[in-house]
Amino acid sequence: FRLSTLDYITMSDDKIFAAMSAHFVFDGNCKEAYDWYIKAFDAEANGDIHKQPNSEKIMHASIALPQLEKNKTHCFLMLHDCFSGGEFEDARDRPPTALGGCSVTIHLSFGGWEELDAFFAKAVENGAKETMAVKDQFWGDRYGEFQDPFGYRWGGSSE
Repeated sequence: FRLSTLDYITMSDDKIFAAMSAHFVFDGNCKEAYDWYIKAFDAEANGDIHKQPNSEKIMHASIALPQLEKNKTHCFLMLHDCFSGGEFEDARDRPPTALGGCSVTIHLSFGGWEELDAFFAKAVENGAKETMAVKDQFWGDRYGEFQDPFGYRWGGSSE
């Protein structure tokens, strides 16, 4: 299938979701992660933060990453803390730090090397750990990877 730049759903006046979004889980530090992604990625809040019933833990938050020039689309992240107790508890609902790492790399395609390099530099400057330096790769793309402070892996490329 192919997603066009118009493949998004407007949920309300203040929330927009892409046709596909990642949903990140945290262990009580969702608000800290939310703030980190906004600062390190120049992301924007996408609607209100909702707390779990009778708790300070976050049930739902959403942020929008800046529009990528290559495909003129937005990337959205949904975030929440692990649910503990009650009808929403699920043993599979754990962050990478509780699982010994993340088995998925979130990949972003950038319009040019300047956009890619700036994104990675800002993430590392704000505490991400570079796991593969951004450089021209043998397959023709400029590519690199980092792990954010919450255990999620990110990769990015430009042609």
